[in-house]
Amino acid sequence: MTVYAEMVAELRNKALRPGALAEPCIEQAYREVLTQGSNAVDGGANIGRHTLELSRCVGDTGIVFAFEPVAEVMVKLLSNLRKQNSKNVCPFSFALSDKIEVVEFTVCTNITALSSLRPRKQWPQHVKPEFEVRKVPACRLDSVIPASKTIDFIKLDLEGAEFPAMRGGRETIERCRPLIVFENGRQAAAKTFGYTAAQFFGFFHAIKYDLWMIDGRPLDPKNWLNAGGEPMFYFWATPQEKSAHYLTRFSLWIESAFSIALGRSDQPEIDASSSAS
Repeated sequence: MTVYAEMVAELRNKALRPGALAEPCIEQAYREVLTQGSNAVDGGANIGRHTLELSRCVGDTGIVFAFEPVAEVMVKLLSNLRKQNSKNVCPFSFALSDKIEVVEFTVCTNITALSSLRPRKQWPQHVKPEFEVRKVPACRLDSVIPASKTIDFIKLDLEGAEFPAMRGGRETIERCRPLIVFENGRQAAAKTFGYTAAQFFGFFHAIKYDLWMIDGRPLDPKNWLNAGGEPMFYFWATPQEKSAHYLTRFSLWIESAFSIALGRSDQPEIDASSSAS
């Protein structure tokens, strides 16, 4: 059993979801990677769980480009940004994709976080969805991010549309070489959005990025279908020239996230001074 599997088992014993590891792990990462003046992308910003903290990390001279296509959720995001006086966030009511077009977007009205660019073929067992289809604008990340801006961190949680979003941001990714964290349903997402595992891995090979599971184990075609037999929905994409550095950080981030998820005070000390430049 891997360390990650042991963490998941302990979380379940305490009636916590395995996903409770992901959010604090992502936060540990960008708190280390970002500094005053950095720029970040929050794709699937929701009400601002990460947008607000990203805003604090990049400071007055940085920018957070936040994307949230669900209108009623955007209202809450804007309200939260006003409460925090976050003037360094550029919010966009767009769905991220690899095309610029008006799309039919499936909004889960009772659990808006499950809304998606494509209708779900399956829903979690505990969910009784109430949904409606709306017309929303979709955009490519490359069409929004100015060429004058360097993006240092990208977070994508788009309920299956993460890979199309990265294809739509390829120029930005190749130019800026950011650390990327993204949710992905692997084969299920590929089937829904019409791409193959070969296209998925070929894209990252072409732009010279390595892929990792949230705990730092490699993601490759061999474990594409089952991710090592463990619940795994969040992944890192690292520029190959910085992969060795990030490989030393993943275990620290996940250990700290585990302590946070359990509400423990014995979090491992993370030396932010070792950030990759």
